[in-house]
Amino acid sequence: MMLEGLQGQMESNDPATTVDSHLLKLYSTLWETYSAKKAHMKRVESENEALRATNIHLCQERVCLQRRLASQEAMLIYFGEAFEKIRRGIFSVFQDWETGSSELSPVGCSAQDNCEETQLAQ
Repeated sequence: MMLEGLQGQMESNDPATTVDSHLLKLYSTLWETYSAKKAHMKRVESENEALRATNIHLCQERVCLQRRLASQEAMLIYFGEAFEKIRRGIFSVFQDWETGSSELSPVGCSAQDNCEETQLAQ
C-alpha cells in the first residue's frame, strides 16, 4: 500500500514528489548496498572462522612434526655414535691382530707371508 502511494506520487510532476522520489531512490540504493555488505561480511566471517580452524590444525601439526624431528635427530646422533664406537672397535681388533700376529710370527716371516713351513719346522 505504501509503495502504491509512492508510485502514484512519483508519477505526478509535483517538485516535492520529485525530491521525495530522489530520496527514495537514494535510500533504496543505500539499503541494497548495506544488504550486499552485510552478506559479504557474513561470508568473510565464515571464511575467517574456517581459516582460524585450519590455523589451529596446522599449528598442532607443526608442533607434532617438530617433536618428531627432534626424536629423529636424537636417534640419528645415537646411531651415529654407536656406529663410530663399532668402527673404533673393529679398527682396534685389526690393530691388535696385526701387532699380535707380528709378535707371534717367527723370525724372517712377516705377518703377511705364508710361513707354515717355518712354523712346522720349529
